[in-house]
Amino acid sequence: MGRNRGFGERVKQAREYLGLKRRSLARRLGISPEMLEMLETGQIDQTDFGQDKLDRIADTLNRPLHFLVTGEQPPQKPVEVGTIGQRSVRQAAQLSFDCDGLLCPHCLQPAGKGMCDYCGRSTD
Repeated sequence: MGRNRGFGERVKQAREYLGLKRRSLARRLGISPEMLEMLETGQIDQTDFGQDKLDRIADTLNRPLHFLVTGEQPPQKPVEVGTIGQRSVRQAAQLSFDCDGLLCPHCLQPAGKGMCDYCGRSTD
């Protein structure tokens, strides 16, 4: 069976979307930039990493591991009867902050116009 080149491609896309340089992501993951390059170019894949490292890659890139490996969204967990209304009220309460509907393109945190208060980067 061949290498899962899609895994590395999705890692690269997520890294670029977050505006991270290869060296910066490699440092955060605790691997060499050369190993990250090998991953992104399909020379190695998820089978070359342990579960802890795979979880760290997914967490650092803020993507579900299932998506990085398969390219598919993870299956939805069934919701117990009666929790949908409770969840909707809770979500509505959490979304009541005013951020003009903008998310920082770098850290995906709520941000106003101009600079992100979370990561300090420009939101333009």
